[in-house]
Amino acid sequence: MSGQIHDLAIIGGGITGCSIARDAAGRGLSVFLCDQADLAGAGSSASMKLVDGGLHHVDQLALGSLREGLKEREVLLRSAPHLVRPLRLLLPYRNRTVQKTMLRAAMFAYDHLAGRRAFPPTRMLDRSDGAIGEVLRDEFAGAAEYSDCRVDDARLVVANAMDARGRGASINPRLRCVIAERDGRAWRLSLEASDSDRRFVVRARSLVNATGPWTVDVLNHVIDASRSVRVRLVKSTHVVVRRLFDHDRAYALRATDRRIVFVIPHGDHTLIGTADEDFHGDPGSVAADNVEIAYLLSTVGAYFRQPVLEDQIAWSWAGVRAIRDDGSAKPRPSDGDGIIEEDGGEGRAPLISAYGGRITTSRRLAERVVDQIGKTLPVGKAWTSQATLPGGGFEVDGMTSLAGALKAAYPFVDDPWARRLVGSYGTLAQSILSGARSPGDLGRTFGADLTEAEARYLVREEWARTAEDVLWRRSKLGAHFSAAEAAALEDWLAEQGLGALSATIAGAR
Repeated sequence: MSGQIHDLAIIGGGITGCSIARDAAGRGLSVFLCDQADLAGAGSSASMKLVDGGLHHVDQLALGSLREGLKEREVLLRSAPHLVRPLRLLLPYRNRTVQKTMLRAAMFAYDHLAGRRAFPPTRMLDRSDGAIGEVLRDEFAGAAEYSDCRVDDARLVVANAMDARGRGASINPRLRCVIAERDGRAWRLSLEASDSDRRFVVRARSLVNATGPWTVDVLNHVIDASRSVRVRLVKSTHVVVRRLFDHDRAYALRATDRRIVFVIPHGDHTLIGTADEDFHGDPGSVAADNVEIAYLLSTVGAYFRQPVLEDQIAWSWAGVRAIRDDGSAKPRPSDGDGIIEEDGGEGRAPLISAYGGRITTSRRLAERVVDQIGKTLPVGKAWTSQATLPGGGFEVDGMTSLAGALKAAYPFVDDPWARRLVGSYGTLAQSILSGARSPGDLGRTFGADLTEAEARYLVREEWARTAEDVLWRRSKLGAHFSAAEAAALEDWLAEQGLGALSATIAGAR
């Protein structure tokens, strides 16, 4: 095993890295991926939870980027209908003829470029709709109701990693690349486990740096690169507050600075975001601050009848993303589709840095990266646009039927529990319950409806190692757990002997 050379090594286990691993493995490449922490442990789990065409592209007349975003929105919906779900959003307007006319034209473009194959068309609503008349201030005469999607961002990352593994990729969270250096026409990666003193070496013919906000740091201090890249770090802040309304639609609110603030149903709460600003510092220690939170709350307060106060905040988070730094005040519209920077040349092992993309266009960015690798290595045809992700093999509108079938097969599972399992695992939910005839057959219940059987599944199939992995990135039950329940789960995980990285890493020595 020590002599094996992978076709591709990837540093970074976020949405970009895992999407590249999936695409490359499906095209016949041998793939090794590592990340110093959990999969989706940074920015990929700190997003706005949207898969959207990019409403801001309409303002910028960036029709190419808008078209690609709308196309990819539908591809992701078809590939993982349990994780990516249609969402209707309201874009309010004041009682001004010009504003209403411009809004109608903008939404016509949104619908026309999308093709509307999987989504209902935009419609113009007035104050007789309760989501406007009962929620918004009197100065707002109506709203355009349009479609995008919400997404379970961290689970989408894990689904890509699972599919990559199923196609032969070696996926290794909690394995840090200490140094990557060219060794002739190949790369030699020196690795160390984040939770033990174990060290490994992996060799690969090509290398992808998919470390997001750490892109420059990794190029400067880890990878033997001949040049660096110029990136700008942008921090996005989000807050979760007590539920602000009873319906299932969301709001897209244009702030005074022309940015869009989204207000989205989020389980028993409401998610508000994002506030973006340049960031300087360690992306690993980023947090929401009072200025950004005040911006979000004041924007919502300018639209909603009832003000949103700080004491309504249940929790908050911030994420950092890297975009191209070309000296301009605003990023280019196309930068949201992702940036690919290559460092190679004749006789040199190729290096690609991929950054700046968003969840919506992550599949397409991965496809472009593997196409680029195909210039130096033989790769198969692109395939992911027509493929489903693990658990996603059912119709877009089939969630209710799938939950009903799960309840029929396991009568002790009630409706909320079935809907949560199907919403997280899709067709794989049955593998958690398999063989059970009563709740007791699933082992202990740690809190909410998280059973020992589900926790074991997350450890075995989804690389979960800590209570944070399980509660916040895999099951989304963290808000429903007490501190004592979370501690008990952590203790149980420790009892499973999960502290040390397995020594059986394919291609490592």
